[in-house]
Amino acid sequence: LTEGLKTLGLGDAIKTYPEIMKPLFIGGSKPLEAEDLLGLFRINFSRPGSNRRRVENQTIMFWRDWLIEVG
Repeated sequence: LTEGLKTLGLGDAIKTYPEIMKPLFIGGSKPLEAEDLLGLFRINFSRPGSNRRRVENQTIMFWRDWLIEVG
């Protein structure tokens, strides 16, 4: 990676002007929230009433609880 960045002098620019170059690699200053992560996934549940669906529901509840806890 560093060799590739050196090709056009980008590696040197990053080392010389880290704060100026930072916005090129890091998105906005908005903190990541639980809703942002939840929006990345689309859940494909099994048939309602099935044993798998009950396990899936429980897993999703644990996942959401964890996101809220760490968020």
